[in-house]
Amino acid sequence: MFEIWSEFAAHPKHRLHIDPYIILHYPAAYYFFVTPRRPKLANDLRLGLEIAIKDGTFESLFQKHNQISITKANLKHRTVIEMKNPLIQNNKAFKSGPEYRPELWFQP
Repeated sequence: MFEIWSEFAAHPKHRLHIDPYIILHYPAAYYFFVTPRRPKLANDLRLGLEIAIKDGTFESLFQKHNQISITKANLKHRTVIEMKNPLIQNNKAFKSGPEYRPELWFQP
């Protein structure tokens, strides 16, 4: 839902169509990385993000930057097909990571 509108607009010659009744939900995370040479910066960013999650700022920013796509998707009138992302669900590195933090995931 966050990618479809830009993809649709970027390829007008392909005569694509966006189905109004179905939406695929594929959990995927956004990441940014900090050089290992800047551990204090990485820790400061992590702490700042944790504060933003706790005080609601993270959710506000998410809504601010994604509400147009969410509204346009008209989720109440679509069948959501849940898809698994094996890169997240089966990755041992995530056992204490983001998939165990429901407050970090958008649920249609």
